[in-house]
Amino acid sequence: MALQISEVVASRARWGLLGLWIIVLAELLLNPVAKVMLGPKGPLASLLPDQLHCVMVQGQCVAVHAEGLSASIFWGMVLPILVVVLFLFGHELWRRVCPLSFISILSREFRSVARDWFHRGDAEYSKKVIPPVTLKENSFLRRYHSCLQLAILYVALCCRILFVNSERSFLAEFMLFFILAAIIVGLLYDGKTWCQYLCPVAPVEEFFMGPRALLGNTAHLLARRRGQVTQSMCRKIDEQGKEKSICVACKQDCIDIDAEKAYWSGLMSPRKQFLSYGYAGLVVGYFWYYFLYAGNWHYYASGVWSVESHQAQRIFNPGLFLFGHGLFIPKIVSVPLVLGLFLLGGYGLGVVIERSLGKWQQSKTGNFNPVVLRHHCITLNTFAVFNFYFVFSGRNYIERLPAPIPLYVPAVLSAISAVWLYRTWGRRSIDYYNELSQKKEGAGIS
Repeated sequence: MALQISEVVASRARWGLLGLWIIVLAELLLNPVAKVMLGPKGPLASLLPDQLHCVMVQGQCVAVHAEGLSASIFWGMVLPILVVVLFLFGHELWRRVCPLSFISILSREFRSVARDWFHRGDAEYSKKVIPPVTLKENSFLRRYHSCLQLAILYVALCCRILFVNSERSFLAEFMLFFILAAIIVGLLYDGKTWCQYLCPVAPVEEFFMGPRALLGNTAHLLARRRGQVTQSMCRKIDEQGKEKSICVACKQDCIDIDAEKAYWSGLMSPRKQFLSYGYAGLVVGYFWYYFLYAGNWHYYASGVWSVESHQAQRIFNPGLFLFGHGLFIPKIVSVPLVLGLFLLGGYGLGVVIERSLGKWQQSKTGNFNPVVLRHHCITLNTFAVFNFYFVFSGRNYIERLPAPIPLYVPAVLSAISAVWLYRTWGRRSIDYYNELSQKKEGAGIS
């Protein structure tokens, strides 16, 4: 990997990102930056979408406000950068510095400290070994967490379009809701229960990484002994200043311990199929909705949706505009309807294509490997969605960069995805297990 960070550095990064997030929340709630710096001659006014040119939405110029800098930057810069980080470095880097994961960990530590304080002076309690609190093996969350996380992401995207995109107060409440959820999960369970089973970003991490991120660490090649801390597994600094695992086995074939093993072990599961193809449909449906709503692509490309006035007041207005006419299906109905149809349609189309290719290969060669076929389908799916995503996401900011940078950014992103495709396409599970076996023999690990 091009980047390996110690736990000390990761801890500083977590605190720094958490502090930055608090500042963002303060700006969203109190709006101190926008009032001072977003006036007609303000130094940050150029970051906002051009308000002098009319952007048509359902045949009328959309009204905008000049106080949406934080929301505009968050949707137009932070999220696209996060997707690139996941694609390049995998889940490992982000999970080690993610402020939401950190908040859940802090609440877990608070529970432990509070429990010890409550039982202070209890000699019998001090001798007890408190078992970690994890989900039961056959619990609903363990079995259906991928579907639940994708459903949470679906609801979150619906809320974005309906309430959150350009409303500072709603975006702050949106963030605070997930902060509260992470705190509650941390108070109830040990390990990375929030990250593994409930966080809506987890499907995005799994989708864009594949078996290996482009610059990700390979746990099975780096491990020199059994029990060594790898990738983003739970850890702490011991008395000798060394990193020590504090894994509580909250998940089997954990992506935080060995991401590639988790990929191959879950590749043929129905949940992997639903997550990969369903998420692809959701991404396509999300961007297409802006066209179906406004009647043009300029509405999204301009970024005006991030500074649109009175977004929440339009939820009962027509939600679709086709062939120059508004269809009176309220926006609050059309948004979940369109995104849901695309999600299910993406899943259904992916399954049909995969099965058709399997039958074609079977008829042509008389034999085919379903694992390889699934791997190839999911790999192409990831490659296509990554490039489709950056046709739209962040364009309103990329185009504001000095020439010729706006021309180079798409080329660089396409080149990165092409290298990832080349590296991933020929990868097989047998390669992983052969490398693992050779590493164990060479290191004397049994």
